[in-house]
Amino acid sequence: MCSIQGDRCSTGFGRILTELKVVVEGEQSPVVRNVARFGLPCVILIFYLSASLGFEYTPDSTFHALSVARGIVQGTFLQSASLIKESGTPSPLWDFMIAIGGYMHLDLVLASKILSLFFSCGVILCSYFVAFEVLRDHLLAFCTSLIVAMQSWLLQIGPSGSALSLGLLLSLACLFFLLRNEYILAAFFCGVCTLVFWQAIGLAFCLVLDVFMNSIDKHRSLKIMAGTVLVYLCVLLPWVLFAYCFSVPGVPRLWPVDGLFVRYLSSPLEEVLLLGMMVAGFAVLIKSGARGYHALRSQIAPLGWVLWLSVIAITTQAEVWLMVIPLFAIYAFAGLRELLFALQRQYLVYGLAFVVTGLLLVYNQIAFRTITKDVMRRGAEESRQLVSIAYWLKANGKTEETIASEQCGILGFFTDNPVVQYGDQIYPGVMFVVTTKNNLAGYRMVYSASASPPEILGLAEKGFALWRKE
Repeated sequence: MCSIQGDRCSTGFGRILTELKVVVEGEQSPVVRNVARFGLPCVILIFYLSASLGFEYTPDSTFHALSVARGIVQGTFLQSASLIKESGTPSPLWDFMIAIGGYMHLDLVLASKILSLFFSCGVILCSYFVAFEVLRDHLLAFCTSLIVAMQSWLLQIGPSGSALSLGLLLSLACLFFLLRNEYILAAFFCGVCTLVFWQAIGLAFCLVLDVFMNSIDKHRSLKIMAGTVLVYLCVLLPWVLFAYCFSVPGVPRLWPVDGLFVRYLSSPLEEVLLLGMMVAGFAVLIKSGARGYHALRSQIAPLGWVLWLSVIAITTQAEVWLMVIPLFAIYAFAGLRELLFALQRQYLVYGLAFVVTGLLLVYNQIAFRTITKDVMRRGAEESRQLVSIAYWLKANGKTEETIASEQCGILGFFTDNPVVQYGDQIYPGVMFVVTTKNNLAGYRMVYSASASPPEILGLAEKGFALWRKE
């Protein structure tokens, strides 16, 4: 078997079910295998039940995708594409998946939340598979999946209806097959992932680089590279042609989740701990000479993906940083093992791994209960207020009147009015403004949606109100 301690094994193009059987059964003792076999479903079940408690949380950003999905179901996708024209296409794959739920006569909001919760559970499972490919240890892979399952941000996006869980799952699936040298399957999942968010194109470059770096026969590597690129482009081609023919923005984008406070979700303490373990282990590998070089070369694609996401998170969209956390946990345990083996203290690997896992579980539970749950409650209350305003507008307004709002998703979904983003300046044609401000020159308040007592969420002074032009 292969691990971070040496070159990746070459498996060819085996069947998916056979590969998953190898991952689950492995070569460790029956006791260790049973911990993963029975513990992993329990972890996923606990996550599902915990995340389901926040099912009422549906951020405003989710409704951007729902508006597009509704247009697909009703056949008005191109006619009512003002949202798409102005802000770009939000994850076409995600939109079409929600639309399938609409064709099955499911409520679109419910369909998006079921899908995001399902894919979040898949993230935990796929994290285990990727961790096992890197670590070749069922117990450490189980610890990784446990850390991922208890992340406060995953508990938030699980019931939110966001496409973030789908993007993370597909990126992990791509890395899983890449680490098994199943490059065609990896290219397929990479292409599908790009249909969720455009930043996944960086994963395609990492895939091609991995083929080149880890192939003994360079002539054969060129053929494999050509095949992976061809598969990747074929997956993207239908959407590119559709976007070109109908003048729809073709760059998929991941809508930021309202209230997803990234600076709270991954504490500096957690990042420093995981990164420190990873760097220490890699330093040992580098000092080991040829063995370390081969080990790092075999992990060039996942590490390149981490670097790419870090750059994207710093420069453009902070949410993608969350996709790095599962890989941080995986390589932190890999680094810890390398360090302890170099110090001839390998008997401490499991003990320290359990300590680290326990500390991160405690931290994430504290973060979830003290910060994330409050954010989700506030988000649910804001959504309730915006829905209330939308119903008032449908009953009292005219469909041709333009609305400017600080949050546009819910109003665009529940009303037929044109909705624009409210900023420092209001366009002359705007008849209604939805804002939390207490005073708006040239407008008078016609409806206040804040009906919650101040002691519940502290939102009374920030409640949404509807203002009409005088």
